[in-house]
Amino acid sequence: MSDISRLADQIAARIQAGRYRPGQRLPGPGDLEQAGHSGPAVREALRCLVEQGWAELGPDGGYVVTEP
Repeated sequence: MSDISRLADQIAARIQAGRYRPGQRLPGPGDLEQAGHSGPAVREALRCLVEQGWAELGPDGGYVVTEP
């Protein structure tokens, strides 16, 4: 499993567990980079979450959790 898939799965699991709620902004690339993830991997993982229906790009450019 790639770092991108692993990171996307970790964030999706947190959404499922209720740590991030619908409408809530997800941690941005800067936040996740500080946690030890590379910028390109973070951006790609967030794009994967959009493709999977877990998140959407908000009006300010941040990612937010979608309604189930």
